Amino acid sequence: MRVKLISPYIFSLLLVFLLVGCNSDEPYANPVSPDAIPTIWHTGTVTPAGGTFDFADIGINIIFPAGAIPPAETFAFSVRGFPSDIPMVPLGSVMIRLGTFEMTGDGTVFLEPVAVRFLIAENRGQGTTSRGYKLNDSYYWQEYGNAPIMADGLHALLTINDPGIYGAFEAVGLRVEATVSQQMGTVPLSVGLRAVVTGGNPPYSALWFFGDDTDPESGINISHLYVNPGDYDATVTVTDSAGGTAIDWVHITCYSQSGPPAF
Repeated sequence: MRVKLISPYIFSLLLVFLLVGCNSDEPYANPVSPDAIPTIWHTGTVTPAGGTFDFADIGINIIFPAGAIPPAETFAFSVRGFPSDIPMVPLGSVMIRLGTFEMTGDGTVFLEPVAVRFLIAENRGQGTTSRGYKLNDSYYWQEYGNAPIMADGLHALLTINDPGIYGAFEAVGLRVEATVSQQMGTVPLSVGLRAVVTGGNPPYSALWFFGDDTDPESGINISHLYVNPGDYDATVTVTDSAGGTAIDWVHITCYSQSGPPAF
């Protein structure tokens, strides 16, 4: 028999900031973006010959290739990590903000892509799927391109075409955990079932199958009455707004009025 309770993983998801689909009054929880403190500003000036600027104390390395700056011009810039007072994450799918940086200058559009390696707030490990975003004029994060995590697990890499505020974000995959208020008892047994949903693209819908030949039922939080003794698997399928799905189940044992069999 599988014993299924809410796992420590679910309890560790502390940030509650959106509502789930079927029951609009029921919140869901997602991982918290790591804390980060804004760094000091650093400045530099680059010519059409290009150059590398390594601001090791704030974890930012910038490579201007030759020809990135228009001929006979110079580009004076300032840069810092983890700028404050910006939106935490993009709208839409659930994401964790890994790291951000801000570059200011005279509005130059680079003629060649400029590579920026910047510090993230915690070690994510090489191979973490991370996307780059830029804060647009309306102060919304706009997807910008890939921002792979470097081999040290502490920096992301993004190529940019102009100054601005940029960030690396990790998408949180859709996950559901089925929980039950009572896993065993005598019939008739009324149980409460809940789908604990994280990640994906909210809002969500949930469909439950009870394993007892009754009709399925929709809802994040529902109740069900088992009237016959037996072992049942209550299965929930959650679908997010992008069409992604996740499935989990919980085992329920129903006894006759005489109680469970002796072993």
